[in-house]
Amino acid sequence: MKIGIDLDEVLADFLSALIRFHNEKHGTSFFREQFRSYHVHHIWGGTPDRTIREIYEFYTTKYFDDIRPMPGSLENIDRLSRDHELVVITSRQNDISQKTMDWIDRFFNNKFSEVFFTNQNSLHGACENKSDICKNSSVDFMVEDYMDYAAECAQSVKKVFLLDSPWNRAESLPEKISRVYSWNEITEDLLRTK
Repeated sequence: MKIGIDLDEVLADFLSALIRFHNEKHGTSFFREQFRSYHVHHIWGGTPDRTIREIYEFYTTKYFDDIRPMPGSLENIDRLSRDHELVVITSRQNDISQKTMDWIDRFFNNKFSEVFFTNQNSLHGACENKSDICKNSSVDFMVEDYMDYAAECAQSVKKVFLLDSPWNRAESLPEKISRVYSWNEITEDLLRTK
């Protein structure tokens, strides 16, 4: 089977690095559990445009270069890649595609057959929907952390695993979306699926 996997907050601990960068730049003391919205400007203030520009600045720093893998992702991607085709479907911008590919090669070398960029919140170019990528690439399952993308992808796949995060907690989930709390839980469920 073919499994689509989001990058940030699923494979890469993007937010922790971004918070460290923002705290140092602005003298703030934000921490991960405060981010109950996917849109970071809802937490630290400012406008969406200013936040996009600050994130572009973050891309040029050591904080971005030093992003670590999410807990459990390395060993579970290794397990899944033995018997299944894995693809990355990320909302990252085309502007950082090479840096992103370098990061994937460093931590997940030869584990993914393709990497798709939707180019969301970009300063350049058009963007694409994750659901269209899932449909056009015949993805069976998706692993995601953002509720909107999960709901969108659920239209095109058999099931979406929503990796629990402060910004995606809801009392009920749309059909075909299952909340999971670890990479081990995702892998065990997928390995039981025929």
